[in-house]
Amino acid sequence: MFDAETLKFVFVNRGARNNIGYTMEELEEMTPMQITPEYDERSFRRHVEQLVSGKSEKTVFETCHRRADGSRYDVEVHLQRVEGIENMLLVAVVLDITERKEAEHKLKQSEKKYRLLF
Repeated sequence: MFDAETLKFVFVNRGARNNIGYTMEELEEMTPMQITPEYDERSFRRHVEQLVSGKSEKTVFETCHRRADGSRYDVEVHLQRVEGIENMLLVAVVLDITERKEAEHKLKQSEKKYRLLF
């Protein structure tokens, strides 16, 4: 969960913290762009603009997250807005899709081999 204006994290559940390798104190000083290397602030704000403006209730996208140790993993992000007590918050449900991406890659490789045979 992060603030829609400052983009700073306000809450990250324990499972996500364990997976990504940051403490809640560290994350409170961070923004999603610091764990999602393909986005800078401008591109991330453009990406969530429809949610912030209220034109869309939810967005789903795939990206890559970077852990505290520098390793990366594929994720599917389900993002929606929530009106907080003081600020608007964006809530992300993040699914680790590493296994799915690996299976898709293996399938593509098999299809390429099959096409070469026939």
